Amino acid sequence: SSDVCSSDLPRVCDTVGTVKGDVSATTGVDGRRSRWDTHRTVRREELIDAAIRAIGRYGPDAGMDQIAADARTSKPVIYRYFTDKTDLYRAVTQRVVGTIIATLRAVTSERPDGRELIHQCVAGYLALLEQSPQLYRFVIRHPYLEDGRTFSEVIAALLAGELAGPLQDGGRDPSYA
Repeated sequence: SSDVCSSDLPRVCDTVGTVKGDVSATTGVDGRRSRWDTHRTVRREELIDAAIRAIGRYGPDAGMDQIAADARTSKPVIYRYFTDKTDLYRAVTQRVVGTIIATLRAVTSERPDGRELIHQCVAGYLALLEQSPQLYRFVIRHPYLEDGRTFSEVIAALLAGELAGPLQDGGRDPSYA
């Protein structure tokens, strides 16, 4: 009797390359490594959302235990997505700055004159602060972004860039922006 396992028939592992082709040769990417990228990104955003909710509920001193409870997870799970507490706090600040920038860009895209531009930017900024005062207090305490700049520096640079043109158009020194 012949042993089926020792026959010259191809094994499943020998035929996979024939059926699928050499995936790594055509894409240069090992799918096993990138398979979870989208999930990680989505989960990271969900944890930032939870941190923002916890800050709104508990104030600018919300701790990791409170954030984890709001996210309905544990601190070790949070640390799978953020290297440490500071990394999470930076991500929250980055999100807040993104919201502020979007609000200010919406105002500047309308191209109001200099005085109206200042008025609308201040009004938009203050409206955001009124909506989430605890979040604003948190960002003041944790102002650093991923690139090392503070949120105030980023907002000031955006406004200075937007105000320089109207100042110059009005015959004023754009450096005052």
